[in-house]
Amino acid sequence: MSGRHDFRELTKSFTPERRKRVETRKAELRAAMPLHEMGGRLNIIAEFPQGNVSITNFADVADVE
Repeated sequence: MSGRHDFRELTKSFTPERRKRVETRKAELRAAMPLHEMGGRLNIIAEFPQGNVSITNFADVADVE
């Protein structure tokens, strides 16, 4: 045995729920790729009636319990 297996063979016993999780994760990874590959930037903006606030550093946000 070579240790190699066809991906379809490895996944054929996946439950429908697991297949859905795999598809969701694949979509997330594909969506993130262009940002990384094209040297893009991610801007997160909080919108309020009084105006918008750009979120610039999540490390400064304290955990709220």
